[in-house]
Amino acid sequence: MLLVAAHLPPRRDISAVKAGLDRLSAILQQSSLPALIGGDLNAKSTAWGEKATDSRGELVLEWASAAGLVLLNRGTVPTCVRPQGESIVDLTFASPSLAAKISGWQVLVGADSFSDHRYIRFDISASPNIPAPLRALRTPDRDMCREAAEVKAWLSHLSETDQGDEKAQVTHVCHTSTSPEGQVYWWSEEIAELRRACLAARRASSRHLRRRRRDPELDGPLREAYRTAKKTLQVAISKAKVKAREELTTTVVQPEEQLRTTSDPSP
Repeated sequence: MLLVAAHLPPRRDISAVKAGLDRLSAILQQSSLPALIGGDLNAKSTAWGEKATDSRGELVLEWASAAGLVLLNRGTVPTCVRPQGESIVDLTFASPSLAAKISGWQVLVGADSFSDHRYIRFDISASPNIPAPLRALRTPDRDMCREAAEVKAWLSHLSETDQGDEKAQVTHVCHTSTSPEGQVYWWSEEIAELRRACLAARRASSRHLRRRRRDPELDGPLREAYRTAKKTLQVAISKAKVKAREELTTTVVQPEEQLRTTSDPSP
């Protein structure tokens, strides 16, 4: 399939929006594959759950109709949540043949994306008219299982006893692929603590905004506290990834260097 990610900035005028949609149409016309398009189009329409339709929404609807695309959005759950308000601006379209294989489109309200935009998930079955079963968020992910097993072997995190225990290794891989924190190769207790602080700051800001009688003077500090906590977490994750990749590269390269040294005796 052809996967297309799109973004139409909110401050662009209607002519710029039309030009962006025209570019999307050109991309679709260049491929004979069934297409799946998703992104933040910053357009409102009752067709995807908004209370009213704006000019951008009308333009997007006309574009989708002309391109022969099917709207996959379901329900009225906001896809974007900001202090200024909530909206449904993240849209998913698909070619008819592909749309017939897609089921379970939903906005993940409980999964924190550390962004104003929420995650969206759905299932694609192998054939049309056979809805794929909804997969629980904590069922093992095949790619994550493979990555977890490889990284675990490379970094040798298992104890000597566990290395010879197949059950212990399988247990670790299952925990890695289903844990909400992922237990990915760059995860640490420091990042876990930063994540908890970030979630606490977000909850505090959200609860305050939902109160009928709230102190306007607290809006800014609470929102800034959440932004600071989120930025601190993002920076820590980026540094942890870089460090973990360097360690991973070292563990892979060193055996090769040792092999060359062994096979090439000194004169």
